[in-house]
Amino acid sequence: MRLARTVLLLVALATPLLAQDAPRRAGGPRGRARAADPTWVTIFDGKSLSGWRGWRQSSGARGWVVKDGAMTREGPGGDIVFDRELGDFELELEWRVGPGANSGIMFHASETTTMPWEGGPEMQILDDAGHPDGKNRLTSAGANYAVEAIPAGLAKGANQWNAIRLVVRGNHVEHWMNGTKALEYEMGSVDWKRRVAASKWKDMPTYGTFARGYIVLQGDHSTDIWFRNIRLKDLDASRKAPK
Repeated sequence: MRLARTVLLLVALATPLLAQDAPRRAGGPRGRARAADPTWVTIFDGKSLSGWRGWRQSSGARGWVVKDGAMTREGPGGDIVFDRELGDFELELEWRVGPGANSGIMFHASETTTMPWEGGPEMQILDDAGHPDGKNRLTSAGANYAVEAIPAGLAKGANQWNAIRLVVRGNHVEHWMNGTKALEYEMGSVDWKRRVAASKWKDMPTYGTFARGYIVLQGDHSTDIWFRNIRLKDLDASRKAPK
């Protein structure tokens, strides 16, 4: 009888402690739900250019069309912009170029500048074997154009699809090519400033200085470029989710 009373007393004392601890395990401190992880959102539906426009244009994208599920250049045109400014994000897409073709993916581009590359760093897109820039690892496919070199052998040749992932978290940037992290860098760091000072951007004070801006696909060099399966994680939006 005495043993049974002791057991009941221990259970009674432990129950409030368990009740207090349960919400912390389930929902974090003070029982609040954690912010939802950011999700991938398709930003090109493979059928139209909805959500995209020409650089410094209110609508439309001259020279760009959709064919076989990919956006491509056809005739005279320029750069095309995803029509939402972004801070931190992850971008995935597939690209293909014809022989000798040249393009790029710029980010944090500001339309306060005349051209997107005056502010936005560029992940190079190129037919390495067929273009002179492919002879320099600083300007080869996947490089942070003219600033950060990329190892050889990660990009596929002309008329083959390449899969990239671009990660931008604060000053930290990662370039992924066909499943491999090709390079990473810290914008604004001592090393970054040294590399920029030794590059073609040395006399361009706006380069790499914007914390937010547009994603731009370069279309002012070549027509034989294609993009498909474009999707985005807006990391800023995930931070604003209710807690």
